[in-house]
Amino acid sequence: MGIFNFGRALARRNEAVAAIQTCFESFGRNGVALPREYRQLATDLVGEVWPAVSLLCGGEGKALPNRVSIAAFAIAKGIGAHRNNERTANLLAAALGVMLKSVASESTTLALHEVDKILLDQARKLFMDYGSALPTQGSALPTRLRKPGEKG
Repeated sequence: MGIFNFGRALARRNEAVAAIQTCFESFGRNGVALPREYRQLATDLVGEVWPAVSLLCGGEGKALPNRVSIAAFAIAKGIGAHRNNERTANLLAAALGVMLKSVASESTTLALHEVDKILLDQARKLFMDYGSALPTQGSALPTRLRKPGEKG
């Protein structure tokens, strides 16, 4: 039974990584400049929080958190880790906003367990902390690519 649970956990981890990568790619299609290694960034974000997620799950036979909950928590933790790189931190904040919005809009169809609620509450708190720490007057660099000749 342990191998089955390991496979299930690995699949859920990969689903969370894919959710973050898909979010980044949708930003890229809409003109947002992505980091060169955005796929590795998504993998690293989930990898950093996976031990904590595993501990929260409590062991074999327990329900695993939803992929979106894991992704939101990973992104939220990543904002702090990448706070010195404003462009990446802003990208992560935007991705976290998308993840939290999707949870809010799909809450009736998503099966959220207690672990999901803990992860999402932490993600929301970190999102609000990041937002409150931003300067009030726009000194942030734009992350959208400009077309040749377009003025900013």
